Amino acid sequence: MPQPMSDVTAERGERAGRPVEVGPLPELLTVGVEEEFLLVDPETGRVAPAVEDVYANVPPQLREQVQHEYLTTQIELGSAPVVGLDALGRSLAALRTALADSADSAGVRLVA
Repeated sequence: MPQPMSDVTAERGERAGRPVEVGPLPELLTVGVEEEFLLVDPETGRVAPAVEDVYANVPPQLREQVQHEYLTTQIELGSAPVVGLDALGRSLAALRTALADSADSAGVRLVA
């Protein structure tokens, strides 16, 4: 019979029916989210190569959480790791709003 895992440290786990050693577990688990958006022309709905313009409009304090993608028609945001879904929701709302405002200033819209 498997041994129960403690709240802080797991001595053993199982993978494919075989025991595996695992290290200490963090005291609090955190969660973060990454989202990718297409940049589109608001009149035609076609993708728009505007990542540089959008990024230039992102507030400086949020730039570490916004990334260029491989394509110039995409941009990504990544929330900071947080404890709890309420904090995650607030973080995502603030990031999405700032990114949408930045896209609007660049003359494009975000599409998830």
